[in-house]
Amino acid sequence: MNRNVVIGGIAAVVLLLGAASYLIFFNGRSSTTGSDQANLEDQGPVTLNPVAVITQHTANQSEDGRRLTLGFTNFELLAKAGETTSAVFSTTWHLKVGPDDRVVVAAATLNGFMKSTGTPPPAPVPAPVVAPAPAPEADPAAVTPPVPATPAEQPVQPATPAAPAPVAGDGVARVIVALGSEATVTEWRDAAGTGADRKLSKAISYSGASADLRNGGTIPVTVTVELSGGASAETLAKLNSIELQLFVESAPVPAPVADTAPATPPAAVDTGSTPPPTPPPAADAPPPAIP
Repeated sequence: MNRNVVIGGIAAVVLLLGAASYLIFFNGRSSTTGSDQANLEDQGPVTLNPVAVITQHTANQSEDGRRLTLGFTNFELLAKAGETTSAVFSTTWHLKVGPDDRVVVAAATLNGFMKSTGTPPPAPVPAPVVAPAPAPEADPAAVTPPVPATPAEQPVQPATPAAPAPVAGDGVARVIVALGSEATVTEWRDAAGTGADRKLSKAISYSGASADLRNGGTIPVTVTVELSGGASAETLAKLNSIELQLFVESAPVPAPVADTAPATPPAAVDTGSTPPPTPPPAADAPPPAIP
């Protein structure tokens, strides 16, 4: 009996050790698989492009409130070959106009710069210089007397190689301007590789709006720049300023008209409880004739 108990205890210990080894092995294996899967998800089939939010700006508003100029000192994007990056500037334009003025048109003009340069072609390789063959020895008897030396001419300086002409890249800047409820999309490209100043305007009309836009109203303004380098060596985009302008017209708010007409009393309603009117007394009948 004791022998059976001992054998059963040893078997139980062996089973526990086997189960523990199994759990440790498979837990460690699943942990490694999960780590590899996390790395694959981090890399992923897509790459998130960086997006910068521009907050540094200056604001200058005219006295009549019809023009607002926003200047930027840090709205610049740079993309290399195969890179794509974006920047966003968003604000709310608080309108300041006269008490009797109504906004007819609001306009935004964006001033910027764009440049995209490609890789210049390789410089031509100069031809190798071949050393001249040695001249044969001259016969002393046939040597002619030396000719008087003439002033030595200045050696010709080799021409300085010209700088390679700029090459245009295929980078593109996509500029999205949202003014109020309308937006416009424009693409900037550099056809010469030297860069150029750019200007983009967007206007929105409020003349047919259901409600007048007056002093104290607001207009949301958002500018987004998406820069793609493509295969270019370098692509650059800048935003220098945004000019917001209002066009208004004089339209005083009409005063409410007071109702001065006399009030008409409501008609009496017969509910059945009012006694009928008393008929008028009959006229006196003539006395009967006496036979």
